[in-house]
Amino acid sequence: DEFFEPVCKEATTMLMLQRPTFCDHVIRLYDWFIMEEQDVLIMENPYPCVTLRKFIKKNSGHLNEEIIRRIMLQLSIALHHCWDRGVFHHTYMSNILINTDTLQLKIMDFRLAEHIIKKRSAEVLLEERFRANAKMQAAETLYDILEDLNKARGHPCQKKARLSR
Repeated sequence: DEFFEPVCKEATTMLMLQRPTFCDHVIRLYDWFIMEEQDVLIMENPYPCVTLRKFIKKNSGHLNEEIIRRIMLQLSIALHHCWDRGVFHHTYMSNILINTDTLQLKIMDFRLAEHIIKKRSAEVLLEERFRANAKMQAAETLYDILEDLNKARGHPCQKKARLSR
């Protein structure tokens, strides 16, 4: 009715991700307001942080395997957490934050996230196809990010980088 305002999609998604158990690699939503022309989200603001893109640029050629491994592990944990909560996060270098002091990773920006919760309906087959595509996209995303991190290490993947398995 006219007195009910729907929750914005990004806030809904973030609330889905904050169900226990929590993940330290996902930005937290503290509150939100729905106004006439915009939605206002009050979120965690980790400090000091930069996007993964800026982190790579700042440290170009100086990322060792241990740092790359830590970043990929944290990113995998964050994306797995999202997946377990029924959320597919479109991950880009610009929506991954890295704390420059601790190297803790956090994913943010859930505006484009898609809900992949299982439903009991005639659309189950279509949904399974969507889930399979989302899994493939997630794997490609992780590969692309690993490739970018590897290039920042100074050894492009095309030249048989010396990263361990």
